[in-house]
Amino acid sequence: MHTEKPEVSMATKLLPQVHIAAIAEYYGVSPLAENANAKIENMLKTNWSPRGFSDVVTTALQSTRDRGLRETLGVVIAEHFDQLVEDEDILEVMDVGLAVAVVKGQGLIIQRTKQDLQSARSRLESVELESERQVI
Repeated sequence: MHTEKPEVSMATKLLPQVHIAAIAEYYGVSPLAENANAKIENMLKTNWSPRGFSDVVTTALQSTRDRGLRETLGVVIAEHFDQLVEDEDILEVMDVGLAVAVVKGQGLIIQRTKQDLQSARSRLESVELESERQVI
């Protein structure tokens, strides 16, 4: 008999790393904080789910002033804004620092979109030139 494992929430996956980042910041162990933040960022990129994310944001904002972690969370909120805009828990705990990080995250998304658009235009021009050469 095969039973499916229940989906693990973002909070279950990320809260241990958030606590490590907070402790590392408190004791001034920058390499440990950077490592925890890198793990958090990687987990958010590879295993995104809105389920439990507000708990992660709440804990992070209450336990640490780590700018890198706030920027990471801000970018994630910006990238998944459509999924999170209805989450009142995140909106209730969001402070000015996190709001600024979200705006910066939106700026990064716009910058990436512009780069992608420019790259697509360049590829289109190349294809058009190649097509014209084949017709001649």
